[in-house]
Amino acid sequence: MEKHKLTRFVRSGDQWRADPDGRGPGRGAYLCSPECAQAVKKNKRYRALGALVT
Repeated sequence: MEKHKLTRFVRSGDQWRADPDGRGPGRGAYLCSPECAQAVKKNKRYRALGALVT
């Protein structure tokens, strides 16, 4: 998958936030599409990083 098609999120403390320019500090994770984001939110966990999603 091409990186520019992915949405990056970064972890800052105990919160996750979108990082559209890819320059945010902290641990990052990429989601492949809005459908992926909905699935993560529905499950309330991003298991690869062991974090809750709100």
